[in-house]
Order: sequence, then C-alpha cells, then structure tokens
Amino acid sequence: MVNKVTVQLNGFTHSYPADVDMVLVSPSGQKVLLMANAGSGFGVTNLNITLDDNATASLPDTSQLASRSYRPTAYPPTTVFPAPAPAGPYATNLTAFTGFNPNGNWSLYIVDDTDLNLGNIVNGWTLNISTVNPAIDLAAAMTSSVANVTAPGTVTFTTTVTNRGPNIATSVLYSNVLPAGLTFVSGTASAGTVSNNNGTITVGLGALGTGSNAVVSITASTSGAGVVTNVAKVTSGELELAPADNTTQATVTIAPAVVFSLYGARQLNGQFLITISNAVIGKTYVVEAATNLAHTITNTVWTPVGTNNNTATSTFLILDPAAGAFRNRIYRGIER
Repeated sequence: MVNKVTVQLNGFTHSYPADVDMVLVSPSGQKVLLMANAGSGFGVTNLNITLDDNATASLPDTSQLASRSYRPTAYPPTTVFPAPAPAGPYATNLTAFTGFNPNGNWSLYIVDDTDLNLGNIVNGWTLNISTVNPAIDLAAAMTSSVANVTAPGTVTFTTTVTNRGPNIATSVLYSNVLPAGLTFVSGTASAGTVSNNNGTITVGLGALGTGSNAVVSITASTSGAGVVTNVAKVTSGELELAPADNTTQATVTIAPAVVFSLYGARQLNGQFLITISNAVIGKTYVVEAATNLAHTITNTVWTPVGTNNNTATSTFLILDPAAGAFRNRIYRGIER
C-alpha cells in the first residue's frame, strides 16, 4: 500500500517554464497535477527539482525555478492535456496516491502548451514510492465444548477469526500449540487444511475480507488431571491495528479417570451381596459371575448376576441369590 510518493525531475531545462504542465497517473487511476504555469518566463537549465507534499515552498508563479524541493503547484488558467493523458479534474497533492496498490505502470504526462519555446528533461524523471502494509484488525475468540471432562475423554475447541477491517487480510494463519494433557484427534476449518505436527496445529486460512469470519475446530483427547489452558493465535501479512485480540484461549478442567470397585460379603442365608463404589453417575454397570477361570481367560463363562441401569448414585448394591449353590464364585463388574 502506498504511503508516500515524490517525483524528481532530473535536468529540467526550458526557455519558458510556465508553458510546461505535468500530471502523474497511478496504476489505479489516481491523477495528480504536479506542475502548471509555474516559473513564469525565466529560462532554466539542468535543474534537479523534487516535487514533494512535505516541501516548505510551492512552485513559484512569477519568479525563477531553482534546483530544490517544491510542493506540487498549479496556477491558472486550467490545464487541458491532450490524449492519451486522462481528462481532469486532477488532485493537487501527492497524498491522493496514499492507500492504493503501487504495483503497475505509472505514467507522467507532460505538455508544452505554447509554441516557440523549447525544453526537455535531460536525465528523465524518478518516481520514489514508500509503502506500508495495509492496516487490518484481526480478532480471535475461542470456546470449548465442555468446561469439565474426565480423562480419558475428548474436548473440542472452536475458534472464530474475524477481520474487523478496514482492509482485506491476506495469508491469515491460525496456530495452536496444544498443552500437556491434550492430544490432537482431528480438526476442521472453514478454509484451508488443518495440519498437526506433534501437537502444533496450523491452518492457512487464506484471505479474509472486511467483516468476514473463518472458523477452526480442534478436537483433542484428554489425559492427566488439572486445569488446562489452550491458546491459539492468528496472524496475517498486514499491519495489525490491535494485536492484543489476535490471541485467544479457553480453559478446561480435567478430572482423573474414575475407577469403580466392587467387594462382597456372604449373607447368613448363603446369598452374596456385592457393593459397587466410585460408579460414574449415568453409566450402566453389569455384575457377572463365573464358577472357575479358564486357562485362556477369554474362554471363561460369565453369567449376569445383576444390572444397575443409569445409576443416580456412585455406590449401589447387587445381590446374588444363587451364590450358596456354588463352592467357588468369581465376580467381575463391567461399566457401559
């Protein structure tokens, strides 16, 4: 994006400078009248003139030009440029080019609007352009599918990336380094491809127009225990107006895996009462029994003794009324 433009005339020579008019045209069509009817009839030879909005002086109207910097200046009468120069009206400040794409053909049109007097620019002209990256404001906001999860489990982090403008953001990149306790499972994105390199997640989201959004969702498995904070960041090739909101995070609390247990006690009537503790509320538990264990454990015959469906408490009882008929009885619990 154009930040500043100046023009140098290298070796400007003319017997009557007020006859010379110049207009500069950018690739985007902006047009600035640099010089018109200045310098009166004082002939000049081999001047090096810089046209710069920040110069301290305007081009003179009734005095002689000199080798120095001047602000673009136009005096009456109105200048009419023949084709192929574009018709007016023309801007009179080089700031008219600011904010536009500098790439392409720039054209300097020069007309000598009176016969008899002659001149040239001995060493041509020089265009100086300074640029800055366009300004944008990306913002990222992350949410998690759950606030609490038991390990092993899964959680999905969804990040919405918004370009608040004022320009198009190009080459937008999402990055997310998963912390300890989270392992990448899968990812989706509204644009680009989700890549995982040992827990470093990146997505090239491409260009994002002003007011547009992109969404990235990352699903991770959980392990360990404690509070885990996942942080993601978005960047682009442009100048960022508010970098603080380019980073976002979401926190999830991981609880350790719950291992249920069972123990039993023979009753006076020969029955066997089994107590299951540390059960997960909402799970189904089945207690099965066998009279002996096969040499190959998978060949052991297990018989259901009782089921507790969608338990509402972490501790419950199951009774085996047939236990008294067996000399040996082996029990196991299954969580479903």
